[in-house]
Amino acid sequence: MDNRNSVFRAMAAHDPLVVDLAREVPLGAVVLEDLDERRPTSDVWVPLANSKPRSWNEL
Repeated sequence: MDNRNSVFRAMAAHDPLVVDLAREVPLGAVVLEDLDERRPTSDVWVPLANSKPRSWNEL
């Protein structure tokens, strides 16, 4: 997941539209299997700001 987040952060940093969006909307990533095994409100979302997993409403 750390590697995936690094890729997402790099992609986001190079796209001006995503940079603008990230100022208004917190961005996070999750592995699909984690969503299947646990609920979306569980601590499965990893903010692209590089911190520990949390629920989607705590991004």
